[in-house]
Amino acid sequence: MGEKQKRNKETALSNLKQLQLENKRKQKTIDVLIHKMEGDNRGSGKDYSIFQTAVNLEKIVLQRTQELNDLNERLNKELEYRLRFEEELKIAKTTAEQA
Repeated sequence: MGEKQKRNKETALSNLKQLQLENKRKQKTIDVLIHKMEGDNRGSGKDYSIFQTAVNLEKIVLQRTQELNDLNERLNKELEYRLRFEEELKIAKTTAEQA
């Protein structure tokens, strides 16, 4: 094996060890974060509970807003119908009075 190949092999092994150490540190961080999240969800879980409540309230608001929009549309159609009907009654009354 040539000198250059030896250096490349040593460099590769050194880089591998560094990457393995970095992976180990990152895995520790991930494990701590997962443990914290699982603990929060099992324990008081205030933050998660607040988030869930906010999401549920947003869904309810959207649903009720849609229901109100639908009702408003129906009421507007009903109002238009009644105004047309009232106008037709006025015309019929005037026509009957003139006859």
